[in-house]
Amino acid sequence: AQVSESAATLHTIALNDYAVDIPVEDTEMYPVLLATKIDGERMPVERFGPTRIIYPYHAYDLDITIYNPRWI
Repeated sequence: AQVSESAATLHTIALNDYAVDIPVEDTEMYPVLLATKIDGERMPVERFGPTRIIYPYHAYDLDITIYNPRWI
């Protein structure tokens, strides 16, 4: 998927219809990952798949009250 240069947020929706808007700025400030595999295998729904947005908590001092809801 492509993101317009003028976009301010990425609207994401989980399989259970949980939705959250992720600021594009997050992807510019931190190495946010879009994971599709776990342990080298496609990520199953039972393990938060088929995709998962992951924030680098251990490398940055991120406030979990702000960033936890953005894990989708």
